[in-house]
Amino acid sequence: MRESPLQLLQRYGPLLLAEYRRIGIADEMDRYFTGSGGDELTSASFERELQTLRTIPSGIGFDSYCARVGLDATAIKLLAEG
Repeated sequence: MRESPLQLLQRYGPLLLAEYRRIGIADEMDRYFTGSGGDELTSASFERELQTLRTIPSGIGFDSYCARVGLDATAIKLLAEG
């Protein structure tokens, strides 16, 4: 049986948040990313995201995280605060 988006968020949300905290980006993720990235919410998409996060070193912070995953930290900040 396929889980609803709410069930998926309830199951994976705490796991993602724990990884964001470990990496040192929890506050920024909350501030700059308020919706889904456009991907369908599935167990597979959440598992891929968790696997990616688990490869990131602890405590690197938002700018280094963005550089590692190919995001423009400055542009993200400007869009969110603009």
